[in-house]
Amino acid sequence: MDRESWSIEGLIRIIDDAKMKVEEDDIDVGDAADRLKKERRFYVAASDRSGTMVENSIEVASSHPQAPIVLNVGAAHTEGVVELLKGRSASLAVIAPVALGTGDPNGSMSADEYGRKLDRKSVDPSGSLGAILDGRSQKPSSVLNEEWLQFMGNTLYAIVKLTAAAGAGGDPPFDLGNDVLNIGGAEIPPDSIHLLEGDVIFAVTLPDGQEFFVRAKQIDSETKNLDDEVSLEQALLKALENVTTETSTNVDDISTEKLPLVEPAPGTLARISKQLKELENSGPLSKETII
Repeated sequence: MDRESWSIEGLIRIIDDAKMKVEEDDIDVGDAADRLKKERRFYVAASDRSGTMVENSIEVASSHPQAPIVLNVGAAHTEGVVELLKGRSASLAVIAPVALGTGDPNGSMSADEYGRKLDRKSVDPSGSLGAILDGRSQKPSSVLNEEWLQFMGNTLYAIVKLTAAAGAGGDPPFDLGNDVLNIGGAEIPPDSIHLLEGDVIFAVTLPDGQEFFVRAKQIDSETKNLDDEVSLEQALLKALENVTTETSTNVDDISTEKLPLVEPAPGTLARISKQLKELENSGPLSKETII
């Protein structure tokens, strides 16, 4: 859609050109000819309104010769109003949206913004005042009862309790109760809890049968220096990703690349993996390895 098609005068010229082409080529357009005539009369009447706006503006300007006059007109009237004002020797400037020259029927708005405009809602982006006022920025519903959050909290609790028991010098499985070993539908098998190089290692079996392993230890929080802080959620997701992928049972094939460190609580560090041997080969959690 070019700029001419926005103006009333441009639309009249388009209709006149179409009428001339039909007559030259002797084309039978049926009742479309009558519809075009009615359409042209409508635009001619609209063009006359441009004249009325100009006359009223000139009258206001005459009463306030030193003041600029603002005439807010639709895009369709701009061409006619400009020509009429020039004919009256008026000094003028046209301020028009750049979007009118892009050829996009939605202007500068995205499809979503234009859809909201048609629904008489704000075109403002998410997070802005308009989005709040038209209801797009409602406060998210609480996730406190979601199963994944319950499992996350219980896993964190289990890590803290197990590392505390190991730090106190007890022997696995530390005589811990079901509040630790049964974590929101998942289980920590007591026989999976063992010590290695001063760290406690244990398995977590999910309700769907998936399993991952945790290596954790209590350590002075002031001595740690993590390069990349990783949340418990990120570590769990990393441990459980690609669970359907076949994994090697050959210890030599298991990567000993440093696993991300998690800080489930101040002074407690952990690593999480789908592979027990990966954790066992990752080295002890100490201030020498936390660099």
